[in-house]
Parts: sequence; structure tokens; C-alpha cells
Amino acid sequence: MNLKLFIYGVLLFLCAHLVTWFQLNGQFLWKFFKENTFLLALAGVPISYFYIWATKYTVESFGMLWPA
Repeated sequence: MNLKLFIYGVLLFLCAHLVTWFQLNGQFLWKFFKENTFLLALAGVPISYFYIWATKYTVESFGMLWPA
């Protein structure tokens, strides 16, 4: 197991989950989020890359998909 890649993957997953939480729940907390749904939808593109890279790094660290 490559610990460095595993840590990168975990950190990317944490960032992606955190940003996703704000993207989905911000509409209930802030007026800006409620009024700018298109911008929030566009934020899904970089969030998707975070998930893709996180999966890539964790799979490379373990050598298989299941533990990731």
C-alpha cells in the first residue's frame, strides 16, 4: 500500500464531501445559494473531478478498487 497516495485520496474525498455538502445544503442557509442554482450546478464539474482523482489515488494506493 502506498500511504502517500492513500492520504491524497482521503483528503480529496474529504474536500469533495465538504464542498458537496455546501452545494446541496447552502440553499437552506444562504440567500445567494438559493438564487444562483445554475452556478451551484456548474460547481458539480470540479466536484466530480475531486471524486475522480480521489478514487484514482486510493485505487492506486491499494492496487484494487474494492478497498477504495
